[in-house]
Amino acid sequence: MGLAKDKPDKMNNKIKPYSVLSLDLGTTTGYAIYAPIRGKITQTGILNNEAKSTQSTGFKYIKFRGNLQELSDICAHSGEPIEIVCFEDVARHTATKAAQMYGGFRAIMESFCIDNRIEYGGYGVSEIKKHATGKGNAGKPLMVEMARKKWHIPAKYPNLHSNQKGFEDVADALWILDLARTRLQI
Repeated sequence: MGLAKDKPDKMNNKIKPYSVLSLDLGTTTGYAIYAPIRGKITQTGILNNEAKSTQSTGFKYIKFRGNLQELSDICAHSGEPIEIVCFEDVARHTATKAAQMYGGFRAIMESFCIDNRIEYGGYGVSEIKKHATGKGNAGKPLMVEMARKKWHIPAKYPNLHSNQKGFEDVADALWILDLARTRLQI
């Protein structure tokens, strides 16, 4: 089994319709799932990976791994197991703690993919922004606005207002998924 990381052209050439999970990694992880049999995005949402105040930071990663497993199980039981995970490949963080947290979530995601024989690949931040808005340096408000227009997302997303932090993560996951579908031609 080759990982998309090891075989970059597999992520760029259409071989068959893939079931794709996109992730905007963080303590609040936005996600979107594309199911090829149904030919549409079947799920979007937020994985809350926050640890309890009495727990160490490491519990965020344990919770994230459990959340990934739960999503994977749901997709498998629906007959469309996750075949590719795509994510925002952040090359630089200005804050040390943010960089450490991102690295932890990314390591958990990669190990989950390897353990479950799921291909994975990342797209750069400016690449995603350019795909979404035409500008590689677009801000979060424009990314959210463009997502609301493209996918007809109402001002109130389930349990979130479109200007809240969690919604930004879902919007980013949708754009990551859209870029992956464009690249994979699905």
